[in-house]
Amino acid sequence: MALSTFPRTYTVEISPLDSHLVGIHCMLMDPYHHLEMDLVLDASNPEAMVVKEAKASMARVPYPVCREPLERVKELEGLKIERGIRRTVTRLLGGPKGCVHLVDMFMEGIRLAIQAVVVVWSEKLPPEEGERLRGRVLGGVCIAYPLPESSQ
Repeated sequence: MALSTFPRTYTVEISPLDSHLVGIHCMLMDPYHHLEMDLVLDASNPEAMVVKEAKASMARVPYPVCREPLERVKELEGLKIERGIRRTVTRLLGGPKGCVHLVDMFMEGIRLAIQAVVVVWSEKLPPEEGERLRGRVLGGVCIAYPLPESSQ
């Protein structure tokens, strides 16, 4: 077997749409795929964000059947961003009738949005309150955000 280099690029951008809505644009590109996903999050409460809008497109796919899961992207609308979301999104978009790339793009976009929204919100609070917010929402995701002491 002669395997050559196979590049795959994920791009995720977030932008404020107004005082409480955040736009997320995700793109996956490789020799066989060109997929894009756009999400709008209600971020008026960083501890209870909700997907308001969800759409995706597939300009290039390896097989025509790959486009079928696009019909299910709208099912993300109304989804609360909370622990266990990967399981929910995998059930909605992944599995044998789904597309793992749609799941991955959603999760990458949400991960960036959560971090950005929580950090921006926490900077507007007094330092101790901001630290508690970061601990509640981001605690345990990496070394920079340890679990709150009451959770350890």
